[in-house]
Amino acid sequence: LAQPDMVVMNIGFSHTAKTTKQAKTEVEQTMHPIMNILREESVEDKFVKTVSLNYDVEYEYRSGGRVLIGQRAHQTIAVTVNDMINVPERFSSILDKITAIDKVEVQNIQFDIEHKTELFKQSRELAYQKAYDKALQYAELSGRKIGKRLTNSEVISRDVAQTRAFQNNPL
Repeated sequence: LAQPDMVVMNIGFSHTAKTTKQAKTEVEQTMHPIMNILREESVEDKFVKTVSLNYDVEYEYRSGGRVLIGQRAHQTIAVTVNDMINVPERFSSILDKITAIDKVEVQNIQFDIEHKTELFKQSRELAYQKAYDKALQYAELSGRKIGKRLTNSEVISRDVAQTRAFQNNPL
């Protein structure tokens, strides 16, 4: 387990209006305060990316028929908030300010670690040691000794016979 030091979230807004241009303008006007909040909270522009823009016809179904409501514009941005360990209140401050804007969607909030290479290395070392200890216990329980390692595999539930068959007949 490791403490997350960053969060990635999607922030979106959609609006339906009589025309696509009107809906688009409303979405852009709502995105301005969102971007201002991010700048105030020192989120660099390189950590804000537009991930989708959609312009659709909006219908409603009434009495078995489809009725045109208008044109819907929708924009979603992905925002990465770094340095969560040194400034832990930063994310909650951003979230509080953005969710105060009416009809804004905040989705897919994911906590993560920016630099994971060393953690993956440690994880593999721990996994290998755990597998070795398990093999050693099985060998001792069966009155045998551990021999030369034949393979390493990250595939779940593959016994030695399956591994050998797979090596002889790769897909």
